[in-house]
Amino acid sequence: STKRKQSSIVLTTHSMEEAEALSTRMAIQVDGMLKCLGSVQHIKSKFGGGYEMEFKLHAPSKQAVEQLLQRAGLQHDTILNTGSVESALSKMNAQWVSSELNSKGFGSAIFNELQKGTLKTFLLAEFVLIETSGNKLIKFLKDHFGGAALIEHFQTFYRFKVITEVGIGHIFGKIEEELKNLNVQQYSVGQTTIEQIFNLFATKKLPVPMKYDSPEVKISPEIQSKYIQISPRNRDRND
Repeated sequence: STKRKQSSIVLTTHSMEEAEALSTRMAIQVDGMLKCLGSVQHIKSKFGGGYEMEFKLHAPSKQAVEQLLQRAGLQHDTILNTGSVESALSKMNAQWVSSELNSKGFGSAIFNELQKGTLKTFLLAEFVLIETSGNKLIKFLKDHFGGAALIEHFQTFYRFKVITEVGIGHIFGKIEEELKNLNVQQYSVGQTTIEQIFNLFATKKLPVPMKYDSPEVKISPEIQSKYIQISPRNRDRND
């Protein structure tokens, strides 16, 4: 159909990999609303600019955790409550971590242990060391690539969105130079995938375009208005 220009096939799928492999043009729709329309590369360039970087850090060694507890004058198996957590963090010079100790913070697992009354100082100290390494990684990305938006973080895993004009070869070179200092076990750098762009739309981390301005696709104002404003509630009426 692409060669003869005589017909078109419309494929609907939840698999972004399938859509990318089979389509010459693609549209992403979430909650009945058209989010974008264009070629795969156009969508990646417009909505997924820059790079996504994933890092898995080395877990702190038992020796490193014990050393931190020793410097803070804490025993490794002490059960902590809400008040003693703040005291322990103060002794470890890590009061800044307390803001993450809630059900939605990066320290949600620690918070759950605290709520159950089973949080030990060893686990808290391990978390402090992980977050310290993570902050060092974030500072490195800001210093060398102009900044990084943290998309996801769980335990020793970090995923960032980095907007930079620096080439990917230079990025790999800089990371390799600092691999040991950053305590990185493994990492990956790549252009944002269609799947990731879809997820950003679905979680409303990318805004809904009120006016589509693709250089590849021209849409009349009437058609644009109809499809941008469509919703599941009034879909039948608009169709």
